[in-house]
Amino acid sequence: MIKKILSVLAIILTFFIIYFAQINFFSWFNIAGIKPNLFVILILFIRIIYE
Repeated sequence: MIKKILSVLAIILTFFIIYFAQINFFSWFNIAGIKPNLFVILILFIRIIYE
């Protein structure tokens, strides 16, 4: 029970960190005109880990 709550809180904290990183640091960064989307990477990572 406690592990599940802590893992959900860790995911929520990670979403906030990625949100601020996406807005502040990766808004100017692009590779061949394409901006990386960290949320897609995070969701794929969570899906792989909790499979």
